[in-house]
Amino acid sequence: MASPAIPPANCNLVQIVLRLLDAFFWSLLVALRGALRMATRPLAGVPHGVAAGKTVLVTTGRQAKTVHVIRALKAVGATVVVTDYDHVSASAVSTACDHFVVLPSLDVNALDAWVDAFGKLLVEYAVDMVVPVSTINEALFLGVAKDRLSPKLPHVEWLCTGLDNVLRLDDRERFSATCRQYGVPAPASGLVTRREQVPHSASQPHGIIVKRLESSVNRDEEIVPVAPSDPLPDFVKPSPTDAWQWQQMIRGAEYSVWYVCVNGKVTFSACYLSQPDLVHFDHVPTPADVDKPLRDLIAGMHLSGQYAFDFIRDQDSGVPYVIECNPRASSILETVSCTPLWGESFFGIDVSARCRTQDVGFVFHGNCWPWTARTEGYLCLSDPLPFFAAEIAWPLHAIQTSGMSEAGYRKIDVNICKIIIDGPSAPRSIGTFENAAQGAKLAVLDRALQYVETIYIDAAVPNVGAVVAVARKASCHPVLFQLGAQAGLLSGVSNSLYADLPPIQFVASPEELSGLVAASEAVAPTRLLTGDAASVALGFDSELTLLAPRARATPYTYYRIPLRRLKVLHVMGSCTSKYYETVSSYYGFDCISSVTDDVRYEHVIGYVHLTGEWSVAVGKDEVYMREKAPRLSLAQALAAIESLAIDLMIPHMFDYAGLTAYRSVFSMLDLPTIGCSGEALALSTNKARTKACAAMDGVQVPKSQLLRRGDTHSMPFPIVIKPTEEDNSMGVEVVHNEAQVAAALESAFQFGDEVMVEQYIPLGRELRVAVIETPDGGMEMLPVVEYFLPAEKPIRKSGDKITTDSSGQPSGYAPVDRKVPADIDPVLHDKLYKLAVVSHRATDCADYSIYDVRVDPDGEPYMLESCLYCSFSFRSVLVLMADAAGKKHPQLFVEFSERSVGRKSAAIAAQAHGKKAPQEFGMKVRR
Repeated sequence: MASPAIPPANCNLVQIVLRLLDAFFWSLLVALRGALRMATRPLAGVPHGVAAGKTVLVTTGRQAKTVHVIRALKAVGATVVVTDYDHVSASAVSTACDHFVVLPSLDVNALDAWVDAFGKLLVEYAVDMVVPVSTINEALFLGVAKDRLSPKLPHVEWLCTGLDNVLRLDDRERFSATCRQYGVPAPASGLVTRREQVPHSASQPHGIIVKRLESSVNRDEEIVPVAPSDPLPDFVKPSPTDAWQWQQMIRGAEYSVWYVCVNGKVTFSACYLSQPDLVHFDHVPTPADVDKPLRDLIAGMHLSGQYAFDFIRDQDSGVPYVIECNPRASSILETVSCTPLWGESFFGIDVSARCRTQDVGFVFHGNCWPWTARTEGYLCLSDPLPFFAAEIAWPLHAIQTSGMSEAGYRKIDVNICKIIIDGPSAPRSIGTFENAAQGAKLAVLDRALQYVETIYIDAAVPNVGAVVAVARKASCHPVLFQLGAQAGLLSGVSNSLYADLPPIQFVASPEELSGLVAASEAVAPTRLLTGDAASVALGFDSELTLLAPRARATPYTYYRIPLRRLKVLHVMGSCTSKYYETVSSYYGFDCISSVTDDVRYEHVIGYVHLTGEWSVAVGKDEVYMREKAPRLSLAQALAAIESLAIDLMIPHMFDYAGLTAYRSVFSMLDLPTIGCSGEALALSTNKARTKACAAMDGVQVPKSQLLRRGDTHSMPFPIVIKPTEEDNSMGVEVVHNEAQVAAALESAFQFGDEVMVEQYIPLGRELRVAVIETPDGGMEMLPVVEYFLPAEKPIRKSGDKITTDSSGQPSGYAPVDRKVPADIDPVLHDKLYKLAVVSHRATDCADYSIYDVRVDPDGEPYMLESCLYCSFSFRSVLVLMADAAGKKHPQLFVEFSERSVGRKSAAIAAQAHGKKAPQEFGMKVRR
């Protein structure tokens, strides 16, 4: 917060006086702030509240609404870093501001440098959350920053959306299309790139409004009403590089409704009647017929941040028409800033029920205290300096910086902090941001195609040449197609960059297209990338959509894979055993490290502690999750998980509750999960029942006897004694005579009330066999793993898998003597395949299953146990087998995650279009 520089000697006297006053007054405010901070520090105490221990970065510090945001965050315990583009900023002298930083200017030609500087700032101050209070230009820059920095700084939460959604909301015509998609009433409208495309004003009962697609502060030159009898003004000159929108004229009062939302959930909102002076923000109730569709839009787009929607209630019909969106904060928050602890809304807590309001004005505009009963927008007696910065320092600084003699000077608007002058708006070079948004999608597409052989690309998708180039880079064969007639084909493909596009296949109908993709998929994995028209024809929404085929479906259908980062929840830990807590975290964090550089995934950790409490965090390490993360009840954890809009859950828990109850909870939440259901795991954890189910369908298993305490076995020696419900070979003993039985039973009964006494199968070979489901509904057996056991240790026990320390807790992975792929002759292969497939179906498995198999000296395989879970760590046995089959890690993870997300998307699409679910009766329909 340095003072302004002393002016050079050749400045005129007025400039010198202005600059000296500017420097003196600002230096005085800075010094007073330091004194106030020192005086109030002993009274502050330890921060407490929902944000205690978190550092939040807030942008655009000169605005009144920013000052209210930092005060609200401070009230809930946050450490607050504020940024601005000039050192003279109201927030800079607020005692609620812990650190103030001047950012580089918003120069679109230096976009990369700006993002890098912002990223360094996040690291330097260990920022946990970004809360923008932006201009629209800054919202675009922050959209780029979020897209690029989120993979590198996964622990940072962003209360804003990515660039593609900023463009979708700010571009007036794209926003109109989005409104129609989510059922939000919007006026008739159209895109205009030539004057001839503007309909005659008499085409609408009350005329039309012509608007620039790009927002600016000069409303008179970019929002032009045209009455039914009036010609289009000469200065409206739309072009492909300066597009406009025509919109039906709606007559009536204009309002704005503002929302704070976290991952699609609204946590605070307010509404006000718009005034032409831009400084009155008096609260009015939010109408239900506007609130409901806008909340649907926010939920559907999973928006986080602050969004203001302008709407007009038609004075004739009473219908509220939403006319545009401002993807940034609204000044109405100054009116509701007296709401107690409203800063909690940024952390997912709904504070709407405690909303309070006040009438706000600004001394500089002469519309508030001491002349009226309004509350001054900046003034707070406990934090007085922002008032003087806004009402004296900033205007003085703006005048001496920009001067008072500019042609067409109108006013210095302290609220929006600009000197407003007439004339054309400064260009924002929106094409730069559109290219950046496209680049982010192409990066996701590139990774999504790494295991795909062929991609059918809609010739109408934006930048189709770049899409083709990405496909070729990923060694994926691109095939261009167009639905319907050839007219109007590839209007933008005259560019030489696209000169080597593949020939286009014309298809008459969606059914014909599906047939082409089906034929290709029968040969090798195939995907379909569609633009707006083709997506709608195939039954999906109008966004750019990557589709994967579901070959078993009739008629041929698809499931959707979003071209964005998928949020993956990794559930790990244990509520029952320190041993299993450690094993679970070993495998869980190994899995995350294996795919952490993949731009398609954002990793969220749900950690279950021995107390039964949860911790939920993004991108944290094992030490943090175990020792430092806040503890939550199950209900709180599920609420936090719901607010994060998770796409997929990967279970890493190995204890009984983790395998069964916790999986079932997420099934009830309808959250896609890789692998078997909790019900199937409940069966598989009971060795006796699992083998009974498999044996009923013809699988060969060892003979066995179930014992409870006090029972006597009748099996001939040698026998194997094991707990029925315990994993990792714990409590398992080979018993050769009666003298050894009592000790073995006592050891086994430590793990449960039932024990199995099982026929010992002489060691021929010790194998692990796995099958995976294929997209066409078939089953594939992966290469078999063989373990080589010495004669003196004929079974694998717990210590042969995980090493332990002196306290009995896991300390690492045990060395193992194994071979994959094992040498399996065709006869044994067929026996193993039948054993695994029948067992898989008998126990209602999903996606994959693994079996411990003992082959006796005569070559007969016996199924000993099933293993229905995999953490997709590079150490996981299923991953080891898949690697041997040519599915190099993490291909299996990618395929299963895509398929699991796809099951839900296909079910939703079928439901939305009135199609029957695969199962028409019963208590549960599998998705």
